[in-house]
Amino acid sequence: MKKLKLILLLLVTSFFALQLVPKNSKIRNPKAVDQNLEIKVDTTIHKSLRRACYDCHSNQTNWLLYTKIFPLSLYFEHEVEEAREELNFSIWESFSLKKKSKKSFEIVESLELKEMPPENYVALHAEAKISPKELEAIKKWADDIDKEYARNQQ
Repeated sequence: MKKLKLILLLLVTSFFALQLVPKNSKIRNPKAVDQNLEIKVDTTIHKSLRRACYDCHSNQTNWLLYTKIFPLSLYFEHEVEEAREELNFSIWESFSLKKKSKKSFEIVESLELKEMPPENYVALHAEAKISPKELEAIKKWADDIDKEYARNQQ
């Protein structure tokens, strides 16, 4: 019984000690976001994207307390890092028109298929759900980008 108590004490102590280990600073938010590179869209669409996408797909992640607890922090940092590599709204204006067209199509597709925002994220952030009205606005925005890209190809 003493061994079990000792092992449990070591595990609990280790868990708390691991909370003191410095976090992966490269994935945390940059100190400043270049507003010239930030996505420029209608205010309504921007609010929808901000609410449903920005925690993973921007340099403006809201790192809540539970995302800072080791070992969960490793998971969340990895997820955000991968999401930013796939799409980062904080650097959207640096994309070529071709890339914007492709990414906006992918955004619509992932929203329609309900791949984004992920179910596990929506479970913790019910406000992240995209309404049908918001989806229609995002589709129109993506269509406008595609039309602009097509015009530039002629």
